[in-house]
Amino acid sequence: MRLTKPEAEFSLKLGSFERSLKEAFFSVMRRTAREMDASLKNSLSQTGAVVGGKRMSSPAYGAPYKVSGNLLSATGVTYKENANGALIRAGTDISRAPYAPYLEYGTARMKPRPYLLSCGAAYFNRIRAAMRELKGEQ
Repeated sequence: MRLTKPEAEFSLKLGSFERSLKEAFFSVMRRTAREMDASLKNSLSQTGAVVGGKRMSSPAYGAPYKVSGNLLSATGVTYKENANGALIRAGTDISRAPYAPYLEYGTARMKPRPYLLSCGAAYFNRIRAAMRELKGEQ
């Protein structure tokens, strides 16, 4: 089928719309990655109270308190994008903080103090809301 001029103009307009939607998507993802990294670092920067010379434990199911700063420096968020989408990954380098999985998931003697999963879940919901908004849904 041979395209007529109006059809060609329409496809060009649609192409620029797709580009702007894609740019908006990547913008949301980049901003979310930056905010997620800042939120994660902030939650891991909190220090517990010292009572009677002893540091209080962080609450179960809350982010762990900062003690040495090792966990904080070993944890971060990375962002990668390609033509098909974007990936936000939050994680901890366990070679620098080998106790991280025990904090995140707990042990037989300690309740979990999830800092990655809770942060990821909160920002996942924000991304879903932003995508609905881009699509024009309520």
